[in-house]
Amino acid sequence: MIIRILIYSKTPCYECLFGVEGNERVSRVARINMYLHGDGGSHIFHGDGLDSEPLITDDSTAERKDEITDHKNKLIPESFDLVLSNPPFSMSYEVGNDDENRILQQRDVAAGRKKAKSNVLFLDRYNELLKPGGEMLIVIDDTVLNGKTQKNVREWMLGEFILLGVHSLPFNAFFKAKANIKTSIIHLRKKEEENEVQGHVFMSIANNIGHDSHCNDSTKRNNLVDILMMYFNWIRTGQLNESIKTNQDQHENLECPQQAWIVSPENLKTEHLDSFYYSPDLKKCRDALRSKEKAKKIKIHYGKDFKITPKISKQNKDKLRNSNEILKYIEIGDVTPYGLIVSHITGLFDELPTRGKYQIRKGDVLVAINNSSRGTVVLVPAEYDKAICPSGFLVIRPDSIEQGKLLWCALRSEYARAQNYYLSETASQPELKPDIWESEFMVPMPLGDLRTQALKEVNKFMHHISALSEANKIKLA
Repeated sequence: MIIRILIYSKTPCYECLFGVEGNERVSRVARINMYLHGDGGSHIFHGDGLDSEPLITDDSTAERKDEITDHKNKLIPESFDLVLSNPPFSMSYEVGNDDENRILQQRDVAAGRKKAKSNVLFLDRYNELLKPGGEMLIVIDDTVLNGKTQKNVREWMLGEFILLGVHSLPFNAFFKAKANIKTSIIHLRKKEEENEVQGHVFMSIANNIGHDSHCNDSTKRNNLVDILMMYFNWIRTGQLNESIKTNQDQHENLECPQQAWIVSPENLKTEHLDSFYYSPDLKKCRDALRSKEKAKKIKIHYGKDFKITPKISKQNKDKLRNSNEILKYIEIGDVTPYGLIVSHITGLFDELPTRGKYQIRKGDVLVAINNSSRGTVVLVPAEYDKAICPSGFLVIRPDSIEQGKLLWCALRSEYARAQNYYLSETASQPELKPDIWESEFMVPMPLGDLRTQALKEVNKFMHHISALSEANKIKLA
């Protein structure tokens, strides 16, 4: 049950709890539940939580008319102290639909747009309802916090609110609701004055919130209580040491440690308001790469130091169509984590999946950019020269055979995997974006004896991969 609850100051509970629910049956059940628990219930309304002016239609019953009138009279601008919300993420409102267009016209953040997502519209609605100084805790998908297309929303948000906290939820947070999307809880306070200055931000990363990725309950491993206690201690003392807790359980494959820390306002970037970007674990990884000890063994390069193969141009697509050449096509799922291509499909260019974006060459290095496939790196063998692959890969064209082998080794390291994990963007399919790869991704290329050892091990391993790729040709007559 999802209820948007808004709380008036310090009046008794039956006068201060308000909620709006779009599903009529759910709103009725919620109202009954409130009555049974002695918390009132007459202020749980059925309607669109985004609607500032709910309409009374000709076919409305007398009871429904009274509810809509009460809704309009009770949910008035700048009258609430706190908003707690888990709004729908993926609903879209479009000007082409009369009912949806009426909602868009009410929302300042949608001004001039033909379409807007509900998650952004709800931020605007809550801004309308909150008193100056009022606070909001809202579950939001991470695209709002780090997606390129949502930067203007983040700028608007920091203009209207003081950011108090960002709390990353695990990827499995909504598995029980059949949703696979990266989310966070953000804590905002509506500015009391336009020029109010942003302060320090409490951030955290929870790797367990009471269940595992198989939806088995694991309440004793829930991080949220521990994180809340650290927050209270910070509010009380004004101090918080960075916390990285490796709380791995043998029965649960956690993707990162539990973390909590403070970010100073001068370090905040509107390009990234997600916790992952400021993670102490990521900082620890980068500091290790920059250490004096590592300086003797590796040289740090950035993505911009390597040649990236561009996507197939329209002109080259036409050439491939006209060539009538039978091409191979590989997906990320066709590749093992250690880089063995185990299957492919073949066909004319127009017969291959339209998501094929690159034509690869022997010796290219393919890096899976999707968070869930991080660490998958392919050194393209001769048999896949001129094959097609999708945009789920970053295609690097090394300057030499040796550079390709060293890249394959470096990009499979835990340092590379950690950066791919924390620097990925958006919510539904988090992935490493080209600009982050170029400017921020640190590639640890081995030097001296480590380089010699790495080449020796890679040559040995590539021999094994070559032998495995020949296995399918061994058949009894």
